[in-house]
Amino acid sequence: MSQGRRVIYVGLAEDVARIAATSTPQPPSTTSWDNGISPLAGLLMVEIRRIERWTRMTDLQASVLEWNLKGLTPADIAEIKGTTPHAIESVLSRARQKCLTYPNRGLLTVLVEECGWEAVTEFLAEQYGSDL
Repeated sequence: MSQGRRVIYVGLAEDVARIAATSTPQPPSTTSWDNGISPLAGLLMVEIRRIERWTRMTDLQASVLEWNLKGLTPADIAEIKGTTPHAIESVLSRARQKCLTYPNRGLLTVLVEECGWEAVTEFLAEQYGSDL
């Protein structure tokens, strides 16, 4: 048996279904450790999706939160979704409020508390910027 390079993908069936059901582009549903994205970025996305599921975010809240964490501004997201930046800011605010209800102290929580949202957003934008 050959010991070739292995690629590990992280994603959920719900993410694939959500992306397939909509005609607008969505954040990537899988993360490859071998395509230039760091393992830390992949772990952050796993944690973000765990929080989204636990807090029962809507598909819109989850996609807006992920896009924002990956570096898109509310104006950028509004253009993609065909709505106003104010509407996207409102959705993003509700998504962040739901994040605050998450009881566990996971990787994302620790990073946000230690580094701030801006640093986490900057890191994810660097890692996923070319995938959007």
